[in-house]
Amino acid sequence: MEMTLSEVVADISQNKKTGILSIAIRGDAKNLFKVFFKEGTIYHLTCGNQKDSECLNYYDTFDFSSCSFLANAKSDVPHAVGLPATPEIVKLFQSKNIPIEIIHPDGKAASTGGAVAIAPADYERIKEELKVALIKQIGPAGGKILTKIISEKWRVLSPAKEDLQRLVALLKNEIDDDANKDQFTQDAERILS
Repeated sequence: MEMTLSEVVADISQNKKTGILSIAIRGDAKNLFKVFFKEGTIYHLTCGNQKDSECLNYYDTFDFSSCSFLANAKSDVPHAVGLPATPEIVKLFQSKNIPIEIIHPDGKAASTGGAVAIAPADYERIKEELKVALIKQIGPAGGKILTKIISEKWRVLSPAKEDLQRLVALLKNEIDDDANKDQFTQDAERILS
């Protein structure tokens, strides 16, 4: 399933992420439409020389082609005065309901063709079960390792099953003992099925 820009923005907001969503504008290689999030709330927008509400005034004129999300990136800019609330901005993006290519920060395109994203609540449950499975194999550090792998190596906006399988492979590489690795793999397959 391809994602629309409003789905990407809503996903970042619902998962209370902090970071910067950079959106490429077709035909304008110099400027990006940037959406700044703090714990899921949009607090700042930029596009070329425009800022915040000014960016929304020109929103309809832009032909967005792709986007990437840089997790945990922040700006020292305070919350913009007069900027609509995040749900209102999501509604505005819904009016431009066209699919957008998702580029990971490493430059690789996300798997949007045919991949069905897991519902956020299911993803949270799966993530928690993977954490427990990892802790069973390597001890209490498993929770911290899972968090580190997700934020530094995996970074997926709306994971599909294939993305979760890639996450399991990354986590498996953190286990030294072969028997523990095999047990984690079996547990992970059960969790994902």
